[in-house]
Amino acid sequence: MQTRETEHRASGLKWLPWILLAVIGVLYLLSMDRWLSQQNLPALAQINGWDWKPLAERPVHFLLTYPIRFLPLSVQPVLLSGLTFLAAMASLAMLIRTVLILPQERTRLQRQRVLDNRGILPASIGWLPASLALLVCALQLTFWQNATSFSNEMLDLVLFAYVVRAVAEFRIDGKDGWLHKAALAYGFGIANSFSMIAYLPLFLLTVAWVKGRPFFAFQFLMKFALLGSVGLLAYLIVPLAHIGSDASWLSFWEALRTYLGTQKSAIFSYGRVYALFLGSVSLLPLLGFAFRWGESGGDISGASHQVTAWLMHIIHGLFLVLGCLVAFEYQMTGVGSTEVSVRQLAASAGTPVVLTVYYLSAISLGYYAGYFYLVFGTPSIHKWGRPSAFGKVVNQILVGVLILTLIAVPGLLVYRNLGGMFSSYSGHLSTYSKRLVERIPDGSITISDTPLWFYLSQAGASYQGRQSKLTHVDSGGLMLGAYHKAMQKKLPARWGALSRDFGSRTLLDRSTVLRFLSDLSRSNLVYYTEPSFGFFFEGNYLEPAGMVYRLLPLPANRIEAPPLAREKIAAEDAFWRGMETSDFPSVIASIPKKASTSKDRFPKDTGAQILRTGYSRSLNWLGAKLFTEGQPDLADSYFEKALKLNPDNASAMINRAYLAHSRTNAQSQLAPSPEVLEKLKIYGGLQMLLRAAGPVIETGNMLLLARAFAEGQNLIQSAQLLQTVAKRSQDPMEYEVAIAKLLVEARRPEMALRIISNVREKAAGKYLTNVTNLMELVEIEAKSADRTDDLPRAEKLLKDTIASYPMEDMPFSTLVGIYIQRAAFEHRRGSTNRSREFLAAARQTLERQIQTQPSNVNAWVNYGAAFMRIDQYSEAVPALTKALEMDKDNRPALLNRAICYLKMNDLTRSQQDYERVRLLSPDVPYQVLYGLGEVAFRAKRNKDAIEFYEQYLKKAPSSAEAEEIRNRLRQLK
Repeated sequence: MQTRETEHRASGLKWLPWILLAVIGVLYLLSMDRWLSQQNLPALAQINGWDWKPLAERPVHFLLTYPIRFLPLSVQPVLLSGLTFLAAMASLAMLIRTVLILPQERTRLQRQRVLDNRGILPASIGWLPASLALLVCALQLTFWQNATSFSNEMLDLVLFAYVVRAVAEFRIDGKDGWLHKAALAYGFGIANSFSMIAYLPLFLLTVAWVKGRPFFAFQFLMKFALLGSVGLLAYLIVPLAHIGSDASWLSFWEALRTYLGTQKSAIFSYGRVYALFLGSVSLLPLLGFAFRWGESGGDISGASHQVTAWLMHIIHGLFLVLGCLVAFEYQMTGVGSTEVSVRQLAASAGTPVVLTVYYLSAISLGYYAGYFYLVFGTPSIHKWGRPSAFGKVVNQILVGVLILTLIAVPGLLVYRNLGGMFSSYSGHLSTYSKRLVERIPDGSITISDTPLWFYLSQAGASYQGRQSKLTHVDSGGLMLGAYHKAMQKKLPARWGALSRDFGSRTLLDRSTVLRFLSDLSRSNLVYYTEPSFGFFFEGNYLEPAGMVYRLLPLPANRIEAPPLAREKIAAEDAFWRGMETSDFPSVIASIPKKASTSKDRFPKDTGAQILRTGYSRSLNWLGAKLFTEGQPDLADSYFEKALKLNPDNASAMINRAYLAHSRTNAQSQLAPSPEVLEKLKIYGGLQMLLRAAGPVIETGNMLLLARAFAEGQNLIQSAQLLQTVAKRSQDPMEYEVAIAKLLVEARRPEMALRIISNVREKAAGKYLTNVTNLMELVEIEAKSADRTDDLPRAEKLLKDTIASYPMEDMPFSTLVGIYIQRAAFEHRRGSTNRSREFLAAARQTLERQIQTQPSNVNAWVNYGAAFMRIDQYSEAVPALTKALEMDKDNRPALLNRAICYLKMNDLTRSQQDYERVRLLSPDVPYQVLYGLGEVAFRAKRNKDAIEFYEQYLKKAPSSAEAEEIRNRLRQLK
């Protein structure tokens, strides 16, 4: 009678989980991302065809979102967020249903309570665990974030949730249809996400467990496998997309293998320790209700029963507390460690897939809450199992704690997360995208370095209805033969031809791309959407045009960009003054009141961040340009504006401080202040600072950047920086000589000769009497003469220097270098005899140097290299060995000898030399990685070969051997 009354009183609460689900839905809708954002921009790019690369992953998502492309861009972000919202609501609805039908007859105490005839909680108490699981999962910060802005992971979760629900439903009614539908859903899930592959053994084991022996029946297995295979057909969408793309360089089967390899890599590269931790908070608690725990096994001792019962209570209670802690992403801090949470650990492990962890944890939380409510909140069906008066008080306290948990835990989650979620999204990015393209004329070509700006420029054009009037180019694609073929098909009249025909799989060399880009900027209006640097600007320069930059070819007779015309400066100043009135107030208002930290929990308004960063970088770039052109006062106003918009812009901070410093001392460098040093930690390097915040004008930083550019073979840009530094120096001769060296290597010998001529005219006698200085000038003059096709002059100059300074290394090595380069050029032309003549001249010069300088290590290394040029590797080894006898750690000698041994198929000695170079090199050269990979491949050590080849491709992705290595890797894998 008491049980019926309890059920009657509580029956009205059975709808509470569904009412709470509706409330959650309203909360999600109110905090939903409705605008263009960094979260949905990649999906919008794929939907609208902005991304030129063929589909590479998540084919099911591609099908789901495909119809959105037929709608205006203004509504697409809302629809994407709406799709994620529906997936979240469906997942939460299935969570409620799953918790309601979880088995609750696992322990003896549970079986002594009134249960549904299917072994589940009666409706009178099922509402509490279902409500708790729902609220804790739905209000968890990561889940909330993924539910209110477009999330691929949330779309994956709905398939996972359906599979879990289907298995639970089968346990209730035993209908095979649930397992068949689960197999179909799981097949689609595997094709879409590597995480479903990781869960596959658990899925199959669970199905076999709940199905029992009939699982192995032929008819059931065949239908189960067939339906799973139907879902796996979604894999074929990826290679079909490659077949239909003009920009693809992969065949059907290559594209399929590449996608499968990507999933395999994601699984096997996932940190095992992290995976173990994530499994302990999601999978381990499931064991509590996976088994039906037996009776006492013949022990009739009351004390034993009590001890066993309380031990079960403690274990269940610990799992209940664990579920709550997981939901809060409890931040633990150790000595010298960063914060630890489920989300952070998943990100450290690899691809941060965590929604399934939270979902399984919520299911477990629901079960354990149901356990306590059932055991302590309902009477036993046996009179002898009724509690004492004291026991009743304890039961009431525990039920009260459980109900308090239902209120307190979700309440605390709302308190922690609500405010941050409602301030996370805005329409700033839509505004910025429109501004980005508004001053670009129709018919222009835009180039972007980063995917973000590449997508933003296309979004802005779409918003303005100009998508067909602008051509958007990904700068990375310019290195690929397939990309050029696709663009030539798209723009047959405007996209110029390359210097020769390149295959779709070919990675183009720098000189080819640079010539193409210069020709393109001469025949078209070409704009860069962001200030940039790199080898594209070895023959081009940028001219500001509002928020974008006109790309123009650099004049052949100068290295610096032409100065801005007075009218151009006035036009740019008018533009930014207008922006200061119209846009800047709202941008400044979006600056957070407190600085961001690594422990911030809430999603940032990335649209506002990008807006501030983009405006600030552009202002700093223009300020730096004006400063170098002699307008410090106007430049200072731009640095000031840049810092107002982005107080973290370290470049603008450095520039403003240096500008003030230069008014009294233009020659000296300026040490960074503690505030600047703190800001620089955000960027992680000078080149990253340049890319994210804009250029610096401080002398010391310019010298550091000049060195970095020279090491990266961006020689003209290095010379540009040194030229600016030279103008500030009271003794610029050292910088002028360095500029001349760079110009020789950059194939601008006439300019180098003019500089050296000026140096000789201005140089004091003391400078020219210094042998080191004299050798530098002779080297530059000789190389310049050679590159102006005046070989006799170069030979005479170097031979005269050898006669005057026979113990100097430079004239010998420079002359040898000239001969070898000439030999290689003649060989490429097919003039074999002429090539041999130059190689013979190089050998004669080296033999003379060795006779004159027998202890010169470089001479012996060069002598060995000369034999390598004509493939006489056995002759090269003695010379290289002689060099190593004098300098056992000489890396060029070791590397060359390793190559010789490899060519001679002496794998043991080759590996020893490669390993020695590897040990001596702080940054291992890619040639060493290639050689070690070749040694391992020939020795049939495939695992080592794969490892070295992959490291090689990371260091030299566009080398001559890169495509061959990629093909070999595909074979090895």
